[in-house]
Amino acid sequence: MTTPNDALDFYPTPDSLAFDMVFSLREVKSGFTTYPKPILEPSAGDGALARQVHALAFNVHHDYKTGEVDRYDKEKARSAELDCIELSSDFRAVLKKDGFRVVHDNFLTFRPTTKYAAIVMNPPFSAGAAHLLKALDVMQDGGKIRCLLNAETLRNPCTNERKELAAKLEELHATVKYIPDAFKNARRAARVEVALVSVDIPDREPVSRIRLDI
Repeated sequence: MTTPNDALDFYPTPDSLAFDMVFSLREVKSGFTTYPKPILEPSAGDGALARQVHALAFNVHHDYKTGEVDRYDKEKARSAELDCIELSSDFRAVLKKDGFRVVHDNFLTFRPTTKYAAIVMNPPFSAGAAHLLKALDVMQDGGKIRCLLNAETLRNPCTNERKELAAKLEELHATVKYIPDAFKNARRAARVEVALVSVDIPDREPVSRIRLDI
């Protein structure tokens, strides 16, 4: 489909990169591979990343041509612990048609009522710092974040927002992988270097009522 007028910086994540981002969330316990749940995709677009989350974490598959959930997987899709957020009303309609649960429109105004175990995101390149800072705030009590940014967001911390982000990522021992030409052959091509940011935030121990009273 054509890019909706209300879609901000829409560059759908290439399939191979989306796979790598979601696959990196996996945890191997007693020989079994599991994924942290529930998962949030806060800039879902037309579902490129969300489809990989469905496939890897929930064994839910989508028709390659139409994007819709395979008819045998519709019940699994309904129970999958994946929430999506998308600013574009046109894309929200596409996501719902394709079997995704859409919980809000603007991630920057989102107030979660769910404790997410992971966030996987490819936010608008022009607002990447703000979106990743929001994700770090949402996940401050623990969880995993995988985020694509325009590399310049980290290479050129020329604003207070970018400086704040750089300081928080350093404090959290985030890892950054720079990928040149990641979108060169994408559905919507762009000659841009991206940074794949991975943050694993340890779960914060709950403060007991007794300690609070003391």
